[in-house]
Amino acid sequence: MDLIDEGYSQANDLMRRAAREEGFSASPALDHYAGIWSRDAAITCLGASRSADPLLITTAEKTLRGLATRLSSAGQVPAAFWPDQGYWDWGDAGCVDASAWFVIALGEYLDATNDVGTARELWPSVVKAVAWLRSQDANNFGLVDSARATDWMDSSLSRSGKVLQVNVLYYWCVLHAATMAVTLDQPVPLDPAGVRDRITTLFWPSTDRPLVSLLDHVEFGQRPSRLPHPTAEAGFREAIRADRGFYLASIDYGTWVDLCDVLANLLAIVSGVADRTKTDRILDFLDTEGVADPFPTKTWPQPVDPRQDRWRLFDPEADRLQDPRWRNAPGEYHNGAIWPYIGGFHVAALAKAGRRAEAAKMLNRLAEANNLAADGAWGFHEWLSASDGEPGGAPHQVWNAGTYAFAYQRAYQGL
Repeated sequence: MDLIDEGYSQANDLMRRAAREEGFSASPALDHYAGIWSRDAAITCLGASRSADPLLITTAEKTLRGLATRLSSAGQVPAAFWPDQGYWDWGDAGCVDASAWFVIALGEYLDATNDVGTARELWPSVVKAVAWLRSQDANNFGLVDSARATDWMDSSLSRSGKVLQVNVLYYWCVLHAATMAVTLDQPVPLDPAGVRDRITTLFWPSTDRPLVSLLDHVEFGQRPSRLPHPTAEAGFREAIRADRGFYLASIDYGTWVDLCDVLANLLAIVSGVADRTKTDRILDFLDTEGVADPFPTKTWPQPVDPRQDRWRLFDPEADRLQDPRWRNAPGEYHNGAIWPYIGGFHVAALAKAGRRAEAAKMLNRLAEANNLAADGAWGFHEWLSASDGEPGGAPHQVWNAGTYAFAYQRAYQGL
């Protein structure tokens, strides 16, 4: 068995060890991750749903049902729940992306299994989750607003305002909801094409569409040619670049963060937000920047230096208060470290772009990354040091297994 196939076998084995009666735990190795962490579990479902393993498919279904039954009254999916304690919550800072991940995971599950019965039962929760996401829009641009640390970057280095990753997930969620609606003969909750167009306008600024076009859905008495607010317009104009190779990371009032959030850009490709031209530009840029060296894949091409943090992504006070395990020194944790689960989406993006040889080569390196361990082999560590690839964070991180399986299925099996 070669390393890639062995990695797939090991990934499925780890997912089986993390399968609980209530869904996928985040890691069977640590008490902190023994609960059902919503985004981790939903991402794991992406690989589990197409595994052809009855236990994994059943656990994906249980995960989705567990999330659906714990929605807030407004439709928000919690950050995590602990079945043994009968407790769930929405995180210290809040949780926005889990609502989108829930719908995405259900859509992928339905596509993989054709389990229309489960999709029909959970459809009311889908409608509520999409409606909740749609309501998180402070300036009526038709995109989601989120506060600091309310997505997977939930520590002392984070983004806020209109965040690319959250909005790419919003598009992918709306796309799956629309597809499910057709299958279930239900009204389509929201037009995915409109969300995709708004993401392109805001996060890939160009002269093709003015910023004010994000308000085209509003029936003004007289349509303006530009927004009356100088800060937003100035930031938009400064971000227009003929050589742009990636979507902006986030926009928060006058802060147009012109950095490459690697995961968000990869998800833009995998979900279909990026067209062919943008897909090639993003993948070429990431290759030039070496984000998959020494292993796939870093959170940022370069870590944020807290002393020269132009975009104010690093919060020193939060870092001081944080447990040392989740602090953001350059090259560690969210600050430019290697996250193998991001590597899984990198492989999937290459496969979607038709770069099969590159995808296969990177999948082999991803297997090498997951094989690293502080003791033994196949540690599936949460993250690796950007400088030398040394394992860091929690071992046996199950979303690493889920995204490795997802990448394997996309790159090797053509699913």
